[in-house]
Amino acid sequence: MNGYRQLWAGLVVFVLTQPTFSGDLALVSIENEQQAATVRQVCGSAYLRIDGRFLVDLEPGEAATLQSSGINADVIMTGVASDNIAFVLSDPAGTEPFYLSAYGRTVSLSDGGRLVSMSPASAASLQTMTGLKISRLSDWQTPIEYLPPRAYWNLSPDSYPTDSLVNLIRLDTLKAFDQKLEAYYTRWIWSDSIRKARDWMVQKLQSWGYTQVTTPTFSWGGGTHYNVQAIKTGYAEPNSFIVVGGHYDSYNTQSVNVVYAPGADDNGSGTALTLELARVFSTVPTRKSIIFMPFSAEEVGLVGSSAAATGFRSAGTNIECMYNFDMVAFVTDPVWGLNLSSGPNTAYRQIAADAATRLTSIVPYFTTMGNSSDHYSFAQQGFDVVDHIEHNFNSAGWHTNIDLSSRCNFNYFTEVAKLAIASVAIAANSGKPGKIDRIVDNGDGNSVTVYISGCQPTSNYWVRYGTSSANLIDSFPVPAGGCSTVVTGLTDGTPYYFGIFETPPDGYRSVWSTVGTQTPMLYPRAPLHLVTSPQPYAIDLVWGANLEGDLDHYTVYRKIEGIGEYSVVGSNITGLNFTDTHVQRQLPYQYVITAVDHDGHESPVSRIVLSYAATFDGGVLLVDEFVQEFYSQPSQAKQIVWHDTLFDQTPYARVVLDSSTDTLTRSHVARFSSIFWDDDDIYVKLLNASSDPVNWFLSHPTNMLIAGYRTIDKSTTSPVPPGHVLKTQCGLSSFVSPSQSDFVGAKGQNGWPSVQIDKTRGAYTLNYINKLTGIPGTTVIYTFDSEDDNPVNENQPIGLAWDAPQGKRVLLAFPLWNLTPLSAQALIAEALSYFGETSIRVSNGDVDGSGAVDIADLTMMVDYMYISMAPPPNLNGADVDHSCNIDIADLIYLVNYLYLGGPDPLPGCVT
Repeated sequence: MNGYRQLWAGLVVFVLTQPTFSGDLALVSIENEQQAATVRQVCGSAYLRIDGRFLVDLEPGEAATLQSSGINADVIMTGVASDNIAFVLSDPAGTEPFYLSAYGRTVSLSDGGRLVSMSPASAASLQTMTGLKISRLSDWQTPIEYLPPRAYWNLSPDSYPTDSLVNLIRLDTLKAFDQKLEAYYTRWIWSDSIRKARDWMVQKLQSWGYTQVTTPTFSWGGGTHYNVQAIKTGYAEPNSFIVVGGHYDSYNTQSVNVVYAPGADDNGSGTALTLELARVFSTVPTRKSIIFMPFSAEEVGLVGSSAAATGFRSAGTNIECMYNFDMVAFVTDPVWGLNLSSGPNTAYRQIAADAATRLTSIVPYFTTMGNSSDHYSFAQQGFDVVDHIEHNFNSAGWHTNIDLSSRCNFNYFTEVAKLAIASVAIAANSGKPGKIDRIVDNGDGNSVTVYISGCQPTSNYWVRYGTSSANLIDSFPVPAGGCSTVVTGLTDGTPYYFGIFETPPDGYRSVWSTVGTQTPMLYPRAPLHLVTSPQPYAIDLVWGANLEGDLDHYTVYRKIEGIGEYSVVGSNITGLNFTDTHVQRQLPYQYVITAVDHDGHESPVSRIVLSYAATFDGGVLLVDEFVQEFYSQPSQAKQIVWHDTLFDQTPYARVVLDSSTDTLTRSHVARFSSIFWDDDDIYVKLLNASSDPVNWFLSHPTNMLIAGYRTIDKSTTSPVPPGHVLKTQCGLSSFVSPSQSDFVGAKGQNGWPSVQIDKTRGAYTLNYINKLTGIPGTTVIYTFDSEDDNPVNENQPIGLAWDAPQGKRVLLAFPLWNLTPLSAQALIAEALSYFGETSIRVSNGDVDGSGAVDIADLTMMVDYMYISMAPPPNLNGADVDHSCNIDIADLIYLVNYLYLGGPDPLPGCVT
């Protein structure tokens, strides 16, 4: 048919669908496990893996959040909804689908695929006319994970005993299998004959003695389809699997309703090869298990293999490698070439190429991995893959009436089968991929101890190492029967990289190893992961263990922030924790720790951590969860002015949370009596991420107000689950989220002042203001004020107060920024009064709280800093130079003011 002519005719009647706004599509690079955790927290999962990067959906503000964590996110499409983005896979012929841009925005991906903005109906029509493999982007999901570096070690044994299996490959059986599949006339996924082909393959597999033969089902296009699966169980590692597969469905663009699709090369050849390997391996023991798996529905978008790969990943199945064969029986050139491709792990591809050179007349060509066949589904789930496809591509026969066995070269096909069985046999009989449990610096500056993960005492191990992860040039044997070894002769302070390779007693050496790193050092390292946790009039410290082999103890040092030098508060500590009980209220303590080895060498100090003891008596903490996501929202400087207006004469401290990686800590909240949580963000919602410190804070006699735009419905579900902070600590039972944009204010109830929308702040009305139902004992303090008195919303409860067992709570379903300043200020004043917080502002420099700045304040500062260390009543008053520290500079500043005509004291920012 003239496919392009029909396509352009079809374009006239297609309705282009403008996607609803969702977010941006971006490619994210992940360099370590911490970055992977951050991306998972922000994005959940990815759609695709593209050349080591992950395609994710980012809502406004999330790209900046990733960037602030050092994570590169390249936006490739903006303002999209994934359901209306088609993922068009490349075709193996390399045909350029120039017409895609007529449907909508088009982005080309580096693996040959394309993203096109079009409706699902348009995508289905386009697929029918062209035979392109098209799916919704939202149908693809891949886990976000860090892929550590890997090392490869050329096997190069003296001999390959399993090479003898090539003598069992038979041209006549390959030909018979291929012609049998061709004889079904069509194997289009909606035909009766594809089910007959399925049943025939099941019968053949069972006839060879396979007892674990199944036909896993999956749904697509409103119907049920079937893969075929046979499992050969390994005798030594039954839970390690090699997958051998190729799709058995066929397609023909020249046949109406695909009633004729012989598919001898595409992909009767890959299916026949899979069956031939199953036949030979049926009587050959292997260390690992092999799954033989012909897939269905490849031609409509790799659907069958995607279902299989996703199922394996979800079940935690240990797939070491997937071998895919698709179109491997056609050649016309005198040189018999075969294209081999893989993902980041090229070890299995190299084994296939070596087998081709060693055993066959095939010339291997390494190519970039595309996305046109079933290997791609497994690669998307993080499994290693090798894809095999004929180098002399069958362009004339591909998806046509002449894809016939008579055009196949079965001598070439037999050679491909030989290299396939040889390379699969090596993978199925090799040692486990090496994994290092840990690498310990012995502390002598020239050696480390490498420990093996999953060590088998009957295997032999070698450690390979070097100063580059890509070049492990030296090797060190592990003592027989051991699971660790000491690598000596290293240089002090030089980073080294290590890999582990196993040779089982009856198999080949490991194909690859993950790479670990360690630096031999004479002096201990600074301890890592120091964390403080406030306790009632005490502070707990915990830290991670140093891995030096000669570690003796840890030392804890402390100082008051900005004052004096560090002094020892804990010595000769052999554990990983310490509790400081000699602390005072409202003082900021800084801690560092060091490690000391048996020779008395002391490490550099750890990172500095700051904490207050838990006293819950220090007034108001404002949690500022308010990011400038749009130009109409205020900058941080304007937010500070706004909050100063709200709190008027009441001093408060501020914690800013502006990205999804920000959370409160117990140290943030330990010294305060009331928290005001202001969440006026549109998209970023951080309450759940801080649930631990919030719950801990509210389990003591404290108060809390939560206000924000959609804070409730973006943080939980209705009815509110029993353990959620909004129920257990704020008294919320359930809520409703109306979409009407008619909120213009809230009517105060039970003595609370009414508030109104300020139309100069970017919104005339607001939608999604949650209507609240509290638990018994809560009081309604605000009701909905609808612009048009809509009875659905008017007078519905949108603010609750609760005199809880441990303190008072206020929950507001509307934001503060959009209110008029006067009404918002009145609301905050009522909340402060409800909480019992003072509204007295102390003068700058009035350290003793007498109402005047005089020599008594200077005396109290000297006493605090150098004599008693007892904190003054007004710590902020002592920070007269606004440095947020209290130090000698403040004394000099105050002396200048009192006696030398210096500038007025500035407001403090210590608390």
